[in-house]
Amino acid sequence: VSEGKQNEVKNERLIHKTGNLLFEYESRNKPSGLANTTAEYWIYRIDELDISFIFPTKVLKQVCRDYYKEKL
Repeated sequence: VSEGKQNEVKNERLIHKTGNLLFEYESRNKPSGLANTTAEYWIYRIDELDISFIFPTKVLKQVCRDYYKEKL
């Protein structure tokens, strides 16, 4: 995506069943995935549709925080 920048690539295999993208934020009561990534970009690959979504990590984190707060 950007030369010299770290990217994190995830592959979603259940979207055709759930209709949702999953962004891991915590595992076993510890920050993980999106919560502790150092990547500049988060790339979500959906093989079944042969498509990738590229998110600036900073923006994706804020969107997820806002959504989480809204649902509380």
